[in-house]
Amino acid sequence: MAFERRYDPEQKQLIYLGAPATPEFWDQTWESQCLSREDLLSTKETTWSRVNKEFLRPEDGPIIEGGCGFGIQVAAIHNDGYSVTGIDFAPKTVQYLKSIAPEMDFREGDVRNLELPDSSQAGYWSLGVIEHFWDGYDDILMEAYRVLQQRGIFFLVFPFMNPVRSLKGRIRLVSRWDKRQPENFYQFALRSASVVERCRKLGFELVEQRTMLPTQGLAEELPRFSSFMKRLNADQQLGVAKKVARRVLQRPYRFLASRSCYSQLLVLRKP
Repeated sequence: MAFERRYDPEQKQLIYLGAPATPEFWDQTWESQCLSREDLLSTKETTWSRVNKEFLRPEDGPIIEGGCGFGIQVAAIHNDGYSVTGIDFAPKTVQYLKSIAPEMDFREGDVRNLELPDSSQAGYWSLGVIEHFWDGYDDILMEAYRVLQQRGIFFLVFPFMNPVRSLKGRIRLVSRWDKRQPENFYQFALRSASVVERCRKLGFELVEQRTMLPTQGLAEELPRFSSFMKRLNADQQLGVAKKVARRVLQRPYRFLASRSCYSQLLVLRKP
């Protein structure tokens, strides 16, 4: 789906318009990807499961993913030997996942009101969830804090105002926002400092902060350059001119990619 973007100069963040992120929208989205049982069972590693192993061990306790979508992250963590539960509010998606992988724990639920005991989880993954709520995300953060054990780890991932997005907003390469709540609101690109501040006010300690998904971000912000470099890097039989061009452009490509990463990862701890 193609999204239209607006810049809010007061909040200094982007607003993406396209389709409301309702349970029905996510059911249709995940149905189009339609993973099989073999896909889930064969998932050995993802970017996020590698991060998970840096901070948690299977013996530390159970983990949840709030807003698990089509379940690939849950499957990767499960296949690493952890006890993990995937929760999502898209009912058809959850029923499908339960039917193809009954040995994994998928549940329908609301990340703003989890049906889990206090201090019951060693880890909580939130992969691209908080940005979809127009009225804010404090209730999601508070629920994460409630269900985590002491010293539990909260992995929070969201699209953020990277330097390229911020620059494009300030110099009006993105149209300004007129303050009305849109019917077709999809998500925000949030300011990292604002999210960190909200997490700290609710009691979390910031352990680590990382920028993630540079190629995805560059493809969104500078699509022509990204597409050109992708073709150049994929070409196995380069002529002399193309070899020189690739060598010359590699450094600016890496520089721009590092400043246009799509997502921010916050690793937070409950004291």
